[in-house]
Amino acid sequence: MVNGAMTDGAGNRIADDARDAAAGEAGNAIVEFLVLGLLLLVPLVYVMLAGLTLQAASYGVTAAAREAGRAFVTAPSAEAGFGRACSAASLALNDEGVPHFDCTRQLSITCLSGDDCARNLVPGSTIRVVVHVRAELPGLPASLFGTPLGIEVSARHDEVVDIFAEPR
Repeated sequence: MVNGAMTDGAGNRIADDARDAAAGEAGNAIVEFLVLGLLLLVPLVYVMLAGLTLQAASYGVTAAAREAGRAFVTAPSAEAGFGRACSAASLALNDEGVPHFDCTRQLSITCLSGDDCARNLVPGSTIRVVVHVRAELPGLPASLFGTPLGIEVSARHDEVVDIFAEPR
């Protein structure tokens, strides 16, 4: 030690050398943090947003299929049932933030028990409801074909018409 400063074996002051080296790197930590933050955090945030959008659409489609099936089998007629199923599916999808639901293209109701059960709601028959929705990925421009980029999400639900209900 010379005059209170650390020295190496040749009498050079170590503290001054370290301070001089640190002074040459002043401000580099901020630049490194910003560059790494942009390179790593921005894609990570986008992947999280895309995943959450897809998950919301998945929850919405599942709930829409279930509620549409329940609304259909409790209706007094098949015509009224389709209207109720459409309303129930639209409401369930809207709750999850999925806009633009077209019942004629994205909702199908078929009968698994026979040809006539979907028209007449025969007690004990099984109805299958299928809902298809396109989950649009956030922040991406339209593709070359003019439609937003997205992922198709679908769900199906089987519902049985109450066996104790009178035939309709």
